[in-house]
Amino acid sequence: MNQQKKATKRSISYVSVCLIALLVLVAAVLVFTVLDSVGVTGKLGTAAKSDNFRVSDNELSVYEYQVALSQLSTEYYYYLYGIYQDTYGIAKSFSSAEQYAYYMLPYYMGSFASTAYEYAQQYLVYCEGAKEAGVSLDDEDMKELEDYIAGLKTTAESGDISFRYFVNTYIGKGVSEGEIRTAMEKYYLAVKYAEILDEEFSDAVTDKEMEDYREENKGSFYTTKFHSYVLVNESLADKAKECKTIEELKAVLVEYYVGNKFEDLYKDKITNANIETEDNQDAVKSKVTETLKAMFELGEDFTKHYTSDSTDNYIKAGYAIVDAIKSLLDTQFNNIKKDQSSAYVDLSDSAVSKSATDLQKWLFGEGRVAGDVNVIKTTSTSSSSSTSSSTTTTTTHTWYVVTEVMVIDTEKTKDAYYIQLSDDKTTESSTGATTEAETGSTEKLTAKEKAEKMFAALEADKTTEKFDELAKKYGMTTSTALKENITKATAESAAAALAEWLYAEGRKEGDIIQITTDDKEPKYFVAYFVEENEETWKVNARASIVSEKVQAWFEAGVEKYNVTVDTKAPETTAAATK
Repeated sequence: MNQQKKATKRSISYVSVCLIALLVLVAAVLVFTVLDSVGVTGKLGTAAKSDNFRVSDNELSVYEYQVALSQLSTEYYYYLYGIYQDTYGIAKSFSSAEQYAYYMLPYYMGSFASTAYEYAQQYLVYCEGAKEAGVSLDDEDMKELEDYIAGLKTTAESGDISFRYFVNTYIGKGVSEGEIRTAMEKYYLAVKYAEILDEEFSDAVTDKEMEDYREENKGSFYTTKFHSYVLVNESLADKAKECKTIEELKAVLVEYYVGNKFEDLYKDKITNANIETEDNQDAVKSKVTETLKAMFELGEDFTKHYTSDSTDNYIKAGYAIVDAIKSLLDTQFNNIKKDQSSAYVDLSDSAVSKSATDLQKWLFGEGRVAGDVNVIKTTSTSSSSSTSSSTTTTTTHTWYVVTEVMVIDTEKTKDAYYIQLSDDKTTESSTGATTEAETGSTEKLTAKEKAEKMFAALEADKTTEKFDELAKKYGMTTSTALKENITKATAESAAAALAEWLYAEGRKEGDIIQITTDDKEPKYFVAYFVEENEETWKVNARASIVSEKVQAWFEAGVEKYNVTVDTKAPETTAAATK
């Protein structure tokens, strides 16, 4: 009896076992789903780690979000400026890079993971370096972190969505605010130490190191400058070889075109027109040549001798002759290329010498000096059509004159903050709400009003931090408005007045200016001067040396701090590859 009861107690049907197992599995799935929805499962995974730091899978999503936002914003400008072809006109429908990036982000989730892993590795190495050097985030750094989080929340609010929905949609499903903070703490610490390390290496570079680096890498620093012109006729080659200046070449071209065009023009404009002249044809030809040379050599107006509205038919005919030849000469003179340059090539290296062009062999040949002239003959062949086997051979003779030999760039560039302001414009967001695209404000401002407000605020607080704050407020989406190593040509391309101000004698740190150009459609700028740099060649040499030292330090750091990354990063999708 007892045995029977005992046996009955132990008895469990096969169906019951299956049901229990199924319930356990369902419960496990439910638990995983809940954990995944709040990011717990992500926390359990490690994307990268070092001796003292770790990046979780969810934190990696934060870095991928940063990468995606940056690269999609760049893609927007590439479409806008024609570098990428905007086949479907997608980019043109957005008023800002940020708006375009957020629209595209959900379609690119996971596409930038490989780059995010690389960034995570870099952040860990620099964080370890910071810990070893006793560097940590201070109150100012933490404020910047809080501003970053606040910025994300403001972006969510502007789209009329919850912060949780924003994070799930644009950063990663289940990523928590805490994980965003810890990820960005590592990011800000890494950036801070990277700047410190870069400055330390930069300060340690000596003049001799820069000079040695320059001499070891001459191709990156030395150029030889020259003018050139493709001769219209091989018969000009001998005369061109005697021309050491553009002015002398122009005189040869005047002689050539007068010699080839004058007789037909004289016959058409004077002989056939039955215009009588006391001068013989040779005298007129001489006067036309003299007039044309005076125009191009001395800048004289050829109406000194001939005018189109003269009552004297001979003078009117002379004008027509000169004007016709001048038109031909103008075209040729525009073909003269001035101030070209070629980077140094080491002809003592047999491999380099073998692949060097005839021009390079001449420019960097032994004994080359300013004023040297050469006419180089080149021959090229091309197929006359895609279906024909016949080829066309073209021979050209090009005149070259050396103007400067083995030049290094000694221009002193400038560092400055500057921004060009633009009018605000309203756009329809994806939610259908009318929003302010540039400032996030309901107040619409013109570029002129922005410049005035920004300059007034900057006068009260002349700091780089204030400039950055104002630049973001009035339309700049990047993290800093600082422009480094500004050349005069670069500044002039923005505005001549900006270049003039930046390069004015005595410009000092903290100087500010509000600039309005006098164009038909004025441009508005606000600028803040930071400093004048070393000679450009030194800036470039120092940067290259520092880059090599930082790279060496980083590679050693990967080993030293036992930095490892997960290898499951997906391949970048075709959609993200341009």
